Amino acid sequence: MAAGRSKSRTPERGPDPPWFPPEVDASLASWFARQLDALEEQPLWPPSHTIEIYRLTWLRTFHQPIAVRLEISSDQGRILGKACSGAGGYEPGSLVDRTEQLLTAEVARGHASRLELTDPLPPTAQLVLDGSRWILESVRDGHYTFREVASPDEGQFLDGCLALIEASGLVVKGPVY
Repeated sequence: MAAGRSKSRTPERGPDPPWFPPEVDASLASWFARQLDALEEQPLWPPSHTIEIYRLTWLRTFHQPIAVRLEISSDQGRILGKACSGAGGYEPGSLVDRTEQLLTAEVARGHASRLELTDPLPPTAQLVLDGSRWILESVRDGHYTFREVASPDEGQFLDGCLALIEASGLVVKGPVY
């Protein structure tokens, strides 16, 4: 369902399309993009008008980087889970685990409804030591949303993200933080 990412150089955009809108702190955008590239993910920015997409990127300082992507079209859904061999706070390593499941559109929309995207927070450049960053992106009706939360320990945001990881079938190694 998702389009491939080209690494060809274009005069207008440089070597690669941007991963995030300009409002995202440049150093964070670079770090997040490096992790997502290792997870073999594609940029969601700029947004597409073709399908609805939700992506959770979970970067734990000392544990595997994880991405879960939920795609919803008019008649079906798909959920993908991916994990790398490295650590989210350091080098991501290489892709070591990948899950994929086809879903009905109704089941996929049920998963999407659990994700908290209201009042997206501006991305922060705050230093997170020995913690994690949870990045939730969405593309709906051509609109892009970015929400980043540092080490959530309770609430609807965390619950929705953990439910998405579980639905992907990805086996998480290490603690939740």
